[in-house]
Amino acid sequence: MYLYYRQRQAVHQQALLTLESEKKAVRLQSLADGERQERIRISQEVHDDMGSGLKSMLFLSRSIVSTSPSDKHVTEELTAMATSLIEKMNEIVWAMRSDPEPVEDFVTYLRSMIGEMLGNAGIEFKLEVKGETPSMILPSEYRHHVYLIVKEAVHNIIRHSKATLATLTLDFQSAWKIEIADNGIGFPEGTSNGNGLKNMRRRVTLLHGRILVQHKEGTYIQVNFPSPV
Repeated sequence: MYLYYRQRQAVHQQALLTLESEKKAVRLQSLADGERQERIRISQEVHDDMGSGLKSMLFLSRSIVSTSPSDKHVTEELTAMATSLIEKMNEIVWAMRSDPEPVEDFVTYLRSMIGEMLGNAGIEFKLEVKGETPSMILPSEYRHHVYLIVKEAVHNIIRHSKATLATLTLDFQSAWKIEIADNGIGFPEGTSNGNGLKNMRRRVTLLHGRILVQHKEGTYIQVNFPSPV
């Protein structure tokens, strides 16, 4: 009888511990969900409020260029500053939503962000996806490196290429491949180790990938790297 009582007591104690553990897990998940929702709320407010003001500044500076050519130098600086601030704001907003996300959502983000960067520079943008977009969750660190690789390539196009069209191709048919190309004049000679390309190569190495850069007849950058899973 005593042994039976001790066994029942042990089972009851274990059940209490399990229940308490489950309650703790629920509380932690609730806190995490609350923090995530708050990050999303703040990031949306930052995007809506600051984004609206910065874009108004960008449009205003462009209109001044068209009406007052003598002020072109000043307005070009304002345009560059506004464009840079918009990019930084978008990156802050994105970082605040730093949870892992589906590859499909990341492709949508690239389409929006890169399209906006090139559009602000007056460059037409096309995005092509080859193969079926993987139905997987992309780790935030992996996503971060890929985005910065593409962003740096696009910055070089904006700064140096004098292009009117840039194309981003995402190839998911085997190993992952990214191609960035434009119809401009390419990079100046002797800049293959500058203009952020060192950082691009470093990030590609972190992803265990390879990078090819050509810049004689327009810019062409190809990055190959394994799938993150």
